Amino acid sequence: MKNTMLQSKILLLAMLLLFTFQITANAKSRRTKTNVEQNTNFSSKTLEKLQNEYNVAEEMLNIQNVNATEVVDSVVGLDLFGNKFKYMYQYDDRGNIISEISQDWDGSKLENNRRTTNEFNSDGKQTLEIRERWDGSAWVNYSKFTESYNENDNSLEELDQDWDGTQWVNSSRWISSYNSEGKKISELAEDWDGSAWIPDYRETRSSGDDGSNVYLSESWDGSAWVNDSRNTIKYNANNNFESNIEETWDGTAWVNLERTTFTYDESGRNTSVRGEIWENENWVNEYQYSYTL
Repeated sequence: MKNTMLQSKILLLAMLLLFTFQITANAKSRRTKTNVEQNTNFSSKTLEKLQNEYNVAEEMLNIQNVNATEVVDSVVGLDLFGNKFKYMYQYDDRGNIISEISQDWDGSKLENNRRTTNEFNSDGKQTLEIRERWDGSAWVNYSKFTESYNENDNSLEELDQDWDGTQWVNSSRWISSYNSEGKKISELAEDWDGSAWIPDYRETRSSGDDGSNVYLSESWDGSAWVNDSRNTIKYNANNNFESNIEETWDGTAWVNLERTTFTYDESGRNTSVRGEIWENENWVNEYQYSYTL
């Protein structure tokens, strides 16, 4: 479920894109999770979402002459191979991107490639995304994502569907639940088998005896839930992220895997990050970054 190298590459490019352009606060495709705690244990769904953003970010690294303080209607640039590409955007009155069209160079001219159409509710939350591909003469449906929310604008269900040529067909869905404080406590992923929803994995959040947050990931083996991984996240007295211990299930017990520890100065600024791995029943240093402020 995890790919550390892919995560690092995706995050690096995603951050570069965000800080360089800051075109809009709204994601141009399916939204990515923003809870920093979940960044330590990406689910397959999160990686899929980030991969979509990475594909765009990778192409946009060579964009030139973009005024990041203005709304961008179109962007023209070169991909990593020197080929020209173009993105065109339309917005609603709130600045949400409701249409994005990408064009690629076919050797002599820019040709339509993909089109994404978005809809938002009255609170600005995205409720629909439809993706289409250009077949040479017309736009053809490819995939559709719909999302519903509770009264606190927390996501309740995300539904993914694919186009089979005549109609939308269920693919997968994610169902979330929250506590009275509005914090997510569970997420269930299911796949469509053609006639019914089949469990795939689930993530649940609970509180440890020491006040830490414990995130448990489980997979469905066809008849029961099986432990997969567990992350225990602690905060310091100033509510700063202090440490995360990741464990894996060996079939009978939890086994330490990695530990990440953050330190701060008296002003609450991060001064170091240390990563350790579990070897021979001991924590062994893997890396450390120190910051001088």
